[in-house]
Parts: sequence; C-alpha cells; structure tokens
Amino acid sequence: MYFGINGQILKIYDNFIVVENNGIEYKIFVSHTKIFKIKEKIHLFLHSIISETEQQLIGFKTLKEKEFFSILISTKGIGVKKALNILNKIDYNKIEEFSYKNDINIISNEIEK
Repeated sequence: MYFGINGQILKIYDNFIVVENNGIEYKIFVSHTKIFKIKEKIHLFLHSIISETEQQLIGFKTLKEKEFFSILISTKGIGVKKALNILNKIDYNKIEEFSYKNDINIISNEIEK
C-alpha cells in the first residue's frame, strides 16, 4: 500500500500524469490535470487500486482531496472512474470545503450546476 510520492512531472495527459521518482516513471490518475505543470516537483497523496487484472495509482495534491475521494467511492454506485469524473466537475478550490461537509446531496447539487 502506498501513501504518497515525491517526484517530478514528466508528462500530462487528459486524466493522468507521469511522475518520475528515482528513475521509475509512475502513471498516476488525477483530477484537474490542468493544475499540474511539466517539470514541476510535487508531492502527491496516493490511493492504490489492485485487482486481478490491473494496478492503478490515484493521486491527490492534498490529504483533504484524498479524503473526499474516499467519501465518494464509499457511496453506493460510485466507483473510481465516476469519483474522478465528479472531482473534475467540481471547482478544485471547493473540494476541501466539500470534504468537511461530508454530504453527498450538497455535492450532487454542485455537479448539476
């Protein structure tokens, strides 16, 4: 289980970034890819998904964003991909506010705007 990573961003794609750490390049799915910059040195908090068919790393700039993601995926009917899509629809600066409220109805209203 991973908790975080320090590294430098090498590439940015639509829904993931590539982070280099000690010569190893990690594909890390993130929301709001536009807030990242190539060659930026970063620290990300990680959530790892391990199944029979794949391994994925989900990265978050703040611990509050990671906690909010955990709230989303613990909600019936919301998986990893849907949670990332929800995060992308919410103004990045409001994510911390939503994690404090822990109310899925408030989140639903924000997404429908």
